[in-house]
Amino acid sequence: MWYLFNHNVDCEHQQLLKVRRTLHFHQNNLNWNLRSPKETQAGLSIISWDQHDAVWGWNDPVAMYPLQGTENDTSRCDNGDAQYFDDGKTLSWPIRAPGFPVNKRTRVIRITNNDGNFKLKDLTMIIHFRAADLGMRTLAQFVAHDKPILLLSLDDRDLHFSLYSKCENNMRIKKLKLATSMKIKNWTFAAVTYNQTSGYATLYASDGSTHSAHWGYVNIQEPQVIYLGNNIKFMSEASDQDEQEIPENFSGKMRCFILYRRALDFSQITKVESFCRKIALKGNDTDDDESHADDRIGICKLLIRY
Repeated sequence: MWYLFNHNVDCEHQQLLKVRRTLHFHQNNLNWNLRSPKETQAGLSIISWDQHDAVWGWNDPVAMYPLQGTENDTSRCDNGDAQYFDDGKTLSWPIRAPGFPVNKRTRVIRITNNDGNFKLKDLTMIIHFRAADLGMRTLAQFVAHDKPILLLSLDDRDLHFSLYSKCENNMRIKKLKLATSMKIKNWTFAAVTYNQTSGYATLYASDGSTHSAHWGYVNIQEPQVIYLGNNIKFMSEASDQDEQEIPENFSGKMRCFILYRRALDFSQITKVESFCRKIALKGNDTDDDESHADDRIGICKLLIRY
């Protein structure tokens, strides 16, 4: 039972109060002007300090992995160590959209967090994929201490997003589901955002469908590893009502995976979608001299300005 004056406030609420107190301290002692949400675009973080605006946009991802393109493209785009495995054997980093065959359950892309790049409060995760069949399939999974903390998956044509958080001794799970008109063997663009300040999580799909939910304050654990296409068992500490059927490994192909430390708005996400599509088009074989000239520049350096 809840009371009006309850000293046993849940830990997520306590952490949110700490954030608010910290912002209040900065406002009073450092003269930082935090603009109201009405004065900013949704999902952007804008801080005015000494009359200087620092605006973080869609073109500054913390991690970018074009899974299709030239070797020069991928060398300029990767932030962190990424490896491609097939039945335990390390493969060269893919220069074409990597396949995840149904009959090979161990094919996986593993991205290791070596320098703290993946420490997130707000987040946007974007992935471009083509499913080969229906079923429950893993797209991306964040793992800390050999336990999953975030999962983006498919259930037939539905997108599912699950986020685990640990507050003191309590394990919690937040879930979001989006029904899409995705077609098998057609390329699909999916994105998920979470804004810690507003507490909203949103799923997007390239068919224009979206679904949002208010999760409140969630403390996202820093992942040690990000897996694409692979799944490990869910946390054993999760309560019985939080358990769900474990998705199988992904079956199909992937083109692009991008991660941000902020929640992008819809217009920014559409720009990232366009960027991923340009990577895919550029990965096609061509004898065009201009295209070869672009290869020397690198896809990220060339297109991230747009």
